[in-house]
Amino acid sequence: MVTGSVVLLALYVYTIVDVALRDRARVRRLPKAAWVLVVVVLPVVGSALWFTLGRARGTASSAAQPPAASAPGPDAPDTQAQLDALEREIDAADRARRIHRLEQELERRRGSGGTAQP
Repeated sequence: MVTGSVVLLALYVYTIVDVALRDRARVRRLPKAAWVLVVVVLPVVGSALWFTLGRARGTASSAAQPPAASAPGPDAPDTQAQLDALEREIDAADRARRIHRLEQELERRRGSGGTAQP
């Protein structure tokens, strides 16, 4: 008698925790709050209904599932804007290298005593 009560209590607690931790997308037929109410009002029958009708297959905790990719915010640049910015950055770096190279050549020509021509 006591063993049966402990098993029913464990089932009751497990069912409530399972309903509470299950991702909303993995709950069938009724909203989560309604399932909690069914399990609380009708512990044995509610548990049986939950496991047969309400619970979609998968893990109970959304924490055990890999995180879903988040959508970019409204002010996040799109891919094309990021590519354009990267292209501008590359062009600026190329210009800076070219200017540096020309300055070195100009210094070399001035240092060798030759006249620099435009």
